[in-house]
Amino acid sequence: MLVLFFLPVASHIVYSGTGVPHYRVAAPLNWLIIKSSDGIFLVAFFSNHGAAQYGLTPIWFNHRMPSNSVFYTSDPKHADEWWRPNHELTTGHTTHVGVRRVQVGVLTATCYEYKHIYSDGADHPSNTLYPSVLWESLCSTQPNGIQYNLRAAFFGDREDLPAFYEVLNSATPID
Repeated sequence: MLVLFFLPVASHIVYSGTGVPHYRVAAPLNWLIIKSSDGIFLVAFFSNHGAAQYGLTPIWFNHRMPSNSVFYTSDPKHADEWWRPNHELTTGHTTHVGVRRVQVGVLTATCYEYKHIYSDGADHPSNTLYPSVLWESLCSTQPNGIQYNLRAAFFGDREDLPAFYEVLNSATPID
């Protein structure tokens, strides 16, 4: 039990200087950070609900899955944006709910927000492992040909979305 409480803090020690190539990201200590072996991308698990706001807790205490986010960079010259194509929205399970702009150093990230409905209630009841609704935000900076482009994605509970945007806004270029 003690290990689960201190695991997020320990992940910050193991991955000191939390970030991805060319960017530093200020993730809170209660976020569990996992970096890819080549250091290209970073995955974070977190929750601002119940005991999880103080660290990763077992699912039976939290009663919901933690949210997660992914951060990585791409070459300054490539102008690819990150969003869901319209054909993915035609099933009715995923809805585009808005666009948000977040300042990341001298670049601006455009974030496309989506709401995924996985349960219609009667046939597929929601539970801890299979929530009925998940939120998604796909963000990418606009290339300027100089700074590396930051890509970030959020998947999880709407309650955790503001924390994701706060961390994205804290990202600063380091070269």
